[in-house]
Amino acid sequence: MWNNKFKVKADYEWQAFSSLNPLRKWWKQELLKKVLTLADGYGDAAVLVIGCGSSPLITHFSDAVGIDMDPGKIEFMKRKAPRQKFLVMDARDLKFEDNRFDLIFCLEVIEHIRGCDKVMSEIRRVLRSRGKVIISTPDNGKILWRVIQPFYNRLAPYGLDHISLFTFDELLALGGRYGLELETKEYVASCDLVVRFRQAVGI
Repeated sequence: MWNNKFKVKADYEWQAFSSLNPLRKWWKQELLKKVLTLADGYGDAAVLVIGCGSSPLITHFSDAVGIDMDPGKIEFMKRKAPRQKFLVMDARDLKFEDNRFDLIFCLEVIEHIRGCDKVMSEIRRVLRSRGKVIISTPDNGKILWRVIQPFYNRLAPYGLDHISLFTFDELLALGGRYGLELETKEYVASCDLVVRFRQAVGI
């Protein structure tokens, strides 16, 4: 799981927001802006960030837990965001009680994981009633993504480690299998898909 991520510096995502590479910097900032807009009103909610890496996303929430498989990134974030909680943890085996979180982020993660159904099952288990899930992943159905992917791979050192590819319809179906309904979707650069799911009524 995310093997190539362990080769990346612990502060990779954090530094990307001030990168001298304008495309890398813009992409990271645009994604953060979109997901924060989708998470508006959840600043004080119970939040889980799956695959938190060293992104500053978590600093926008007062009651947040970040998990990642890379111990180096977890230690980096403990220093950068001491008010939040960070744990080394596999998203396919979440060590949290049922119905724990109001909002769950899983950004640029599922494409690096084998066994996405297990991840979604765990997300559903720890999500509270009426909870929201925000997921981002490249839309493999977009021709533009296939065109720019070689350039993207240069921006993300583990870009080539995409082992679970999704189109919008496939991601929608994945969420649906676990009682999640689409609320809205956005794109970064017209090809990096960002969706917000809600727990289906009656589930």
